[in-house]
Order: sequence, then C-alpha cells, then structure tokens
Amino acid sequence: MPYITEVMIFCLVLGDAVGSAFVVDIKEDQTISHLKKLIKEEKKNAFGNIDANDIMLWKVDGIPISRENLKTKIRADINIEQELGGMMLPPSNTIKQCFRELTNDIQIIIQPPTTTGKRKEGSDEEDENQGKKRRYEYPTESEEGRDSLMIISGERLKTISDFVENNHIGLLRSPPSSGKSTLGQVLRDYFDSLNYDSIYISLAGINGKQAIYDEELFENFWKEKVGRTWTEISKRKEATYVFIDEIQVIYGNGAPFFWGRVKELLSSEEYKHKSNPQNLRMLLLGTYHPTLDPQMTPVEFHHALGLNVLLLKWEEFQHLVKNYIQLHITQGSPLFKIPEEVQKAVFNLTGGHPGLCRFILRTLRSHFREYEKEITVKMLRFLASTNLRDSIITTARAFYWFNDWNPTIEESEFIRKKLFA
Repeated sequence: MPYITEVMIFCLVLGDAVGSAFVVDIKEDQTISHLKKLIKEEKKNAFGNIDANDIMLWKVDGIPISRENLKTKIRADINIEQELGGMMLPPSNTIKQCFRELTNDIQIIIQPPTTTGKRKEGSDEEDENQGKKRRYEYPTESEEGRDSLMIISGERLKTISDFVENNHIGLLRSPPSSGKSTLGQVLRDYFDSLNYDSIYISLAGINGKQAIYDEELFENFWKEKVGRTWTEISKRKEATYVFIDEIQVIYGNGAPFFWGRVKELLSSEEYKHKSNPQNLRMLLLGTYHPTLDPQMTPVEFHHALGLNVLLLKWEEFQHLVKNYIQLHITQGSPLFKIPEEVQKAVFNLTGGHPGLCRFILRTLRSHFREYEKEITVKMLRFLASTNLRDSIITTARAFYWFNDWNPTIEESEFIRKKLFA
C-alpha cells in the first residue's frame, strides 16, 4: 500500500485579519470536498448554519503570516481572483492535484455563501444584532442582483465610491438589465466592509401599492426591509450610506413625504459642506427606457451617474468569461470554452453591457456545450446571425421594450443620422 502523506494548509476566512489564519491537517489523497468539511468542523461558530458544500475555497498566491501584517484584514469585497491571484477549487480535485508546493503562508481563502461586514463597536448585544443584520446571501448565478459571477475592478469601484463620497445625495440612471441593482448591493457591501453603517433597499415591492402615497405604509415597508424607518435613517448624524434601488417607482407624485425630506437635506447648511464627515449619504438608483412615460425626478440633481459606469471594461469582461466557464465546468459542461476571438466579438457587440454580456454567454453555452472543430468560426457566425439578433430583441431583458416601441420623430431622425453618418 502506498504511503499517504498528511499535509498542513493555512486557511483564512474572507473578511478576517491575517492573524486569524488557522491550519487544517488533511491527507493528500483526500478531495477539496473533504477539506470543506474539515474547515466547517474547525469553524463551527462561523459556519454553523452553512452546509459544507456551499463554502467556496480559493487557492491564492501565498499571503505571508508575519508580525507586520497580523492585523491586516482581507476585505470582504475584494476581487479574490484579480487581487489575490485566486483560483476557485473544484470539489472533486484532490489535495495533491491542487497543491504541488505547500508553504507556511495562507494558501486558502474561504468565501462563505454570505457576506458578513465588520461589527460596529458597542455592547455584545449590539454586536450580535449587527452580525445578524450584516449577513447577505448571494446565489451562484442570477439574472437579478449580485451573484458569484459579479465583476467590478478596483478602479471602477473607486470611481463610483468617490462619487458617493463627494455627492451626499446622488442619482444613477440606467436602462434595464444594466447591473444597477448589483451595483447597489456591491456598494452596500463595500462601505459595510469599511465599518460604515450601510443600507440597501429596493422600492420594487411597493410598485403600484398604496404605500407610495401613504406615509405610514411607506415607513412600515422600510422597517420591514431594513429594520428602520425612512424617517429614522434620514435623521441619522453618524456616517451612514443608503442605496435606494428602483427609485423611479416614486417619481412623479409618489411619496411626497420622502422627496420633501430629501429636499430638506439638500438645502440644509450641513449638507452644503463636503468637508463634514458626519453626514448621511444616499445614492438613488433608477431605471429608464423609451416606453415609460417620462417623469421628472421631484428633486433636481446637478450631478448624476449613467450607464457608462456600469459597463464592463475589457479586462473585467475577460474575468467574467473565465469565471463563467469555470462555473459551468463544475456544473456539467467540462468541454465548454469561448475562444479569445469570440470573446472580442462579444465585447464589441455588447459594449460591455453587463446584461447583454451575460445573455450572450448563456446563449453560447446552450448552443455550443462542447469544444468542437472550427468552433471559433461557428460561434462568430452565430453572433452575426439573425437568430441571435431576434433572440436578443424578444428575450433579453435589456430589450424587452423594443417590440412595443414607437419612436418619436426626433428619435427616428437621430437613429437615421447615426446609421447613415
């Protein structure tokens, strides 16, 4: 019988400080799935209500465990793949396959299926409540909101977070399926990881309901969703970040009590001085598209973000493709690949629009599950086909309004000029 070596692997839970790293002893012939079970056993308190198979393990470039960086925390919102050289480990691989060389550095980052922000200073009871409040669950793959495939570079995140910091109450407007809701959740998690009180809420739940016009029902909706009323949040003096999604639901005559308070905040002397660190900051996220009756926001915003900050850059798109392929390799499509020439064509076709990128990736996978001969040519032909065009127009959420669209004379003239320029 061959001799089986037992090895030590240093692990760290995402969001913890380097000094909280721990070691797991495991045999080389055991699998990543076995490692997940050992980690769950080692961290019973952290993963008590989480199944071992739901824990994601990333092999990373070694993070030194030295005296100088014991207090250094690995941000909960960090892009493990881009910033730590991370590679997600398939559950069926053996330890020997994944680790050719072991060191005393941290080589495994553990990503729970939830994101837990830093706890605020205070009593044990407050800490416990904060821990419960800061736990957010995200699916592996989703058509709405944040999931495991979400990609945002540090540079793009900084651009958007700087806007939030410099504009106490701001607006982001974008078309459907462009990643607006995902961004709201990413920003909530980002500021939460920096130890700020951060809140994300979607107003989609009151669309068409009396709560739009009834202040008590509106307050109750907030209380149910985030544990505090709108009035309580709007009167906070501590640094608080609020991200309100689907704000277009209360455009026009909706929620005058909400907009009245927003106007009051914007006109107050406290909010006119950007140097004041103890301010409530809000980013309102709204959808627009040609078939909706144009309704003005009840408040004028001099500075607003648009679709351009949601579009993926080429490097981000490449990471999305890599993660998408890796995910579906583990879900029954081991031969699915997208050649670089096809990736470039998809990026040029979509302009980096997140919803369209995801839609085309799903469509390519459904048509080309195996890497066959001349796959590049076949995929490129498909991208240029009327079948894909019709599918985008009739199925993709980004264009669901297209069939019912009756462009105005001005819109028709604009399109004509662009086409024949």
